[in-house]
Amino acid sequence: MEDKSKKKKFWRGDPFKGAFYGMFIGGIFVGMMNSMLIHFPHLGLIAWIAIFLIMGTQPRFKDKRTPEQIKADSVKFWDHVHEENRKDKEKKALKAQQPIVNNVILKQEQPKEKYSRHAPKCPKCKSHNIQILDNRRKAFSLGKAAVGGVLYGGIGTIAGFAGKRGKKYDAVCMKCGKKFKIKL
Repeated sequence: MEDKSKKKKFWRGDPFKGAFYGMFIGGIFVGMMNSMLIHFPHLGLIAWIAIFLIMGTQPRFKDKRTPEQIKADSVKFWDHVHEENRKDKEKKALKAQQPIVNNVILKQEQPKEKYSRHAPKCPKCKSHNIQILDNRRKAFSLGKAAVGGVLYGGIGTIAGFAGKRGKKYDAVCMKCGKKFKIKL
């Protein structure tokens, strides 16, 4: 019976790093070069498997740091990332001319919206913030009733009630409260 300490492990290197490097170097780079130049079937896959096995089984690719060093490096890396993110926020805030208080960007007023020169506006305060109230129908048209009565008799007089919607609308300004008519 063999002692476990004397038995060699197969994965003595870093198989995860080998899979990563194999995928990008072997799979993508070699695969693209193969498809453009050589046309050897599955060359990228073969390169990926070869890199994966070589880096996974060779001890020289093993990470030689202790778990404490790995954890310290990880903390240092993430602290660096958070510091960079904070600096990016500050740069964006300075660029936008917005003040920062305790790493919080204070919002300032948004720039004014641009309106078409044909957009309806209040005649008093020139605000575009208006609300259309209604579009009245004409109640009765004597001319339509007379023409309908002459052409179609008694039933034609009902045509006097068939009015089109007007072209003018009642509106109110939401800023100053002025009521006015607009034509759309």
